[in-house]
Amino acid sequence: MPDADDTKTRIYRAAVEMFYTHGYASASMRSIVQAADVRMSSVYYHYANKQELLYEVMRRSIEESTSLVLHSIEGATGPEARLRAALGAEIDWHTRRQHEAFIADAELFRLEEPYRAEIIALRDREESIFREIVDEGMRAGTFDLRDPNLVIRMLLTATTGVSRWYRADGPDTPAKIAASFADAVITGLRPRSSSTH
Repeated sequence: MPDADDTKTRIYRAAVEMFYTHGYASASMRSIVQAADVRMSSVYYHYANKQELLYEVMRRSIEESTSLVLHSIEGATGPEARLRAALGAEIDWHTRRQHEAFIADAELFRLEEPYRAEIIALRDREESIFREIVDEGMRAGTFDLRDPNLVIRMLLTATTGVSRWYRADGPDTPAKIAASFADAVITGLRPRSSSTH
């Protein structure tokens, strides 16, 4: 007989697959129960309702991706190296956890309070890591941006979008995608030479 932790994991994984495959609105608690092969009472023992399940998927997703980004920049020196590492970690996570990443982006508008405010705060925390790197680059003269806030939002939107089109059996590996993206971004952020003004 499965223990409580195993049951909770099965419920969580089933919820991820149902939310990803059918969308939050169409995924019923009954479909999650069937996919997890557990009793309905087991689901309600661990989660109060479908909203709490969605919140749990989003919370775990953002906390994990933030942790990976923070870990990736620990040994990087200078804003360019730090930004390259952070972008690489973000893209790596969005390709390895493709379903969770898609849900965290596409279903945020379905989340109700107080869950929504907490998830937005977690997203803002992750965004602040990139903001600090970009600000560091601006102070050092490594980056030259007219609107840093707009650029940061564009960067994060682009990395999030990878979960929508990436295919594990496609021609591009996560490492190749990350390297190409970082090259393009960093080249665009560098100060333009005086001859281009």
